[in-house]
Amino acid sequence: MLRKITLMCAAVALSQNAAAVGADNIRIHGFVNVIGSVSDSNTKYLSNIDSDGDWTGTDYGLNVMARIDQKLTIATQLHGTGLEGNRVNFDWGFGRYQVSDGLAAKAGRMKYTGNLVSEYVDVGYAYPWVRPPEVIYSENADLFFEAYNGAAAVFSGGNDTEYSAELYSGAEIEDDISHKKMLGLTLRAVNDDYGEIKLAYNRSTLLSTTYPNQDGKNKTYISLGAKGHWNQWLLLAEYVRSKIDGLPVHDAYGAFVTAGYRMGKTMPHLTYQKYDKKTGANQSGWTLGVRHNLGSATALKLELQRVKPKGGGLFVSQPVQSSVNILNAAVNFVF
Repeated sequence: MLRKITLMCAAVALSQNAAAVGADNIRIHGFVNVIGSVSDSNTKYLSNIDSDGDWTGTDYGLNVMARIDQKLTIATQLHGTGLEGNRVNFDWGFGRYQVSDGLAAKAGRMKYTGNLVSEYVDVGYAYPWVRPPEVIYSENADLFFEAYNGAAAVFSGGNDTEYSAELYSGAEIEDDISHKKMLGLTLRAVNDDYGEIKLAYNRSTLLSTTYPNQDGKNKTYISLGAKGHWNQWLLLAEYVRSKIDGLPVHDAYGAFVTAGYRMGKTMPHLTYQKYDKKTGANQSGWTLGVRHNLGSATALKLELQRVKPKGGGLFVSQPVQSSVNILNAAVNFVF
């Protein structure tokens, strides 16, 4: 019922916007990710994947962008997942005002810009993996944000290479722990012929009754990511480190390197990833995968993953086996 009401309200709002703004100034896009995983362990990985198989990684989204005038753009997205009873939630929504050619201002609920693929982490068609490397892009690793509420100023310039600096402030409210007084900076350089490099810093004050030892402490994230493409080769790499002031036992980092080779519509790829936390929850592993484009808006993916955890890693507890094999498959659609 909640999903039907949410979608009905979105449809009503969209029709009203179309009348006020003009249909030519409204763009509607969406995605669907059908994801299945199974492992050879009875211990759950990422809270859901075990030998019984798992399809809760399946999700879908609908986003709408309306150009109000030459300077103001409004965008929003609804997002549904296979978790929490298949509920559809308001994912993000913000306004962007182009102050000048080199300066824009944003405000609302926005996707976090600090990681290499964080701005499109839900759009599976946009990257080679079944899911982005979980040593960074999983809730269990706690090394990135999905989104935050706040405001940002974006400074940009350049010709063949575009440079930008995004300074932002805000907050992110979560069930067990919240990030207040958030302040961050994302630096980025993008060249269509060669790739992208991104450096980011984020600092916030934690509020939590679930983890009282972290309440009032400052937490810092530092990340460096790069994507390069030369001829048929695709290379991606990222490193993220977090620390909580006065609690070194919670220091953690995640890192990965991916190499892929395009052969027409097919791209085999290999990824190494590592996660380390001072609590002793560590892991490393390899993923061998292949992506095949079935069309201009559909991709089929298959992966074989081997994970070697210590102290549980990103499992709910330490598995009996020293290494766990995971088979992942996905079909990604965009429209």
